[in-house]
Amino acid sequence: MTTDERIDAIAKTLEQATGVVAALAGTVAAHDRQIGALITATAELKATVAATSASVAELKATVSDLTREWQAYLRRIPPQ
Repeated sequence: MTTDERIDAIAKTLEQATGVVAALAGTVAAHDRQIGALITATAELKATVAATSASVAELKATVSDLTREWQAYLRRIPPQ
């Protein structure tokens, strides 16, 4: 293989490597966007879970209060 053929082979290899690196860069950028979207979705989900937990706690308190009220009401009714 002559020097010119070697240079041509190296140039082709470099072009291929450049293409692969460019494709990888595009893939990395796409993954970065996906990771950013996942982080945003996770933060939103965390806020939703916190709000739901607060609602559940409030609902439990309301049910507990209603249970006490019903028990008090039922105790006032004479047995039949």
